[in-house]
Amino acid sequence: PRATSIRGFTIPDGLLNVIVDRYATIPGTLTQFKGGKINGVDTDLLDLKVTDPSKNDGITDQKLYLSAETHFPVRQILYTGNTIVLDQSITDLKTNVGLTQKDF
Repeated sequence: PRATSIRGFTIPDGLLNVIVDRYATIPGTLTQFKGGKINGVDTDLLDLKVTDPSKNDGITDQKLYLSAETHFPVRQILYTGNTIVLDQSITDLKTNVGLTQKDF
C-alpha cells in the first residue's frame, strides 16, 4: 500500500519538481503576477486556470507562490470552484545540509 492524502496524492506527488512541472503540463491559462510577501518572503505567483477540471481531479484553479529570490515554491493552493481543497506551505527548506559523498 502507498501513503496517500485524502485527495489521493502520494509522497512523490509532493516533491518540488513535480509540483512545478504540473504548471507546465496541465492544459489551461497560466499567468504570472507579483505574489506579495509570505512569511516575510517576496513571491511571484503562478495562477493556472485549468481547461478541463475533469482531467485534473476536479481542480479548477491552481496557485503557486515562488520565492522571488530562490524561485523555490513557498506555497500552493488548489481550488475546486471557490473552495480550497489543498493549501500547502513549504517552510524551513534546506537544500544544502552539508552532506558529502562519504555520507552515501
